[in-house]
Amino acid sequence: MAAKPTAKPCDTAKPCDTAKPCDTAKPRDAAASGPCGAIERAGVRLAWRELGGAGSPVLLLHGLAGYAGEWSQTAEWLSERHRVVAFDARGHGRSERFPRDVSRAAHVADAAYVIERLELGPCAVIGQSLGGLTALLLAAAHPALVRALIVAEAMPAAPGQAGIAHVERSLASWPLPFATREAAVRFFGEPSREPSCEQSREPPHEQCREQSLAAATWADGLERRDDGWWPRFDVSVLIRTLRDAPPGSYWSEWERISCPTLRDAPPGSYWSEWERISCPTLRDAPPGSYWSEWERISCPTLVVRAGNGTLADADARRMQALPGSRLATIAGAGHDVHLERPAAWRHTVTEFLASLA
Repeated sequence: MAAKPTAKPCDTAKPCDTAKPCDTAKPRDAAASGPCGAIERAGVRLAWRELGGAGSPVLLLHGLAGYAGEWSQTAEWLSERHRVVAFDARGHGRSERFPRDVSRAAHVADAAYVIERLELGPCAVIGQSLGGLTALLLAAAHPALVRALIVAEAMPAAPGQAGIAHVERSLASWPLPFATREAAVRFFGEPSREPSCEQSREPPHEQCREQSLAAATWADGLERRDDGWWPRFDVSVLIRTLRDAPPGSYWSEWERISCPTLRDAPPGSYWSEWERISCPTLRDAPPGSYWSEWERISCPTLVVRAGNGTLADADARRMQALPGSRLATIAGAGHDVHLERPAAWRHTVTEFLASLA
């Protein structure tokens, strides 16, 4: 769908000139002026970006169709106490646009390589959606690299065919190319265009600002070409990324995570159902289950569920059963929880990270 882009200032293995933006096509990306660069693993270029700060490192992993810059708002407050780094996953952003290998194993190996090359480990890893799946598999496979884990709107299971078809239809619905960035913002749903936000003479309502952030962030992930604004990915590569996840689940990898998670179940919730589940029952799950590996995870882990997202409550509570894990639900948020409810997201994440000190 999208033509392969020409080289950008970050297309070298050395850090970019920090006096120049890494990407002039994203004027509203506050993090664009930070140090950035690209490293190569097994012939695949991975574009990384320092998002500021010093202290214990945090690596941010975006979801499908996302990009490193989408974490700019999160990085603003994370960088007050942490060194914050993000990178474009293979097939996304300024990383390799058409990689041959888009398997989960490749994504996990990429994240481990970034941690090692940029000397981040052991670090806290925060992943959303498909980035969350990569994060939990990383924690399971490389426990020495991950000191804490935050998984947002993700679970240890491969997407089903219906889910993949839905994503494909959704991406195909984008009216490409967008004539202007503003047209893209409108398409992605900036609520300031809604009467409830337009008619008020007062400063924008908090919910309007939060939803505007999500729309603007999606628009800022586009690249400008001669004929308009296009995504920084090819849809066929993204769908192949989903399809290359083997059928079944990744519960075994989840159980191997060894870093902290939010175990604050609301009073009286689902204990009666939980008490009917026994460890032997879980271990006797049919072939393709990974509970034995899941039980070996030992780092502190926080599972973040959006109230209106895609992570089912039952699945989130199953993940919460991991010793040392915690569960937090952000009410009113959709799948892009970090963009749709940034204030609640900040409170949830900072509280968890502070508990590790």
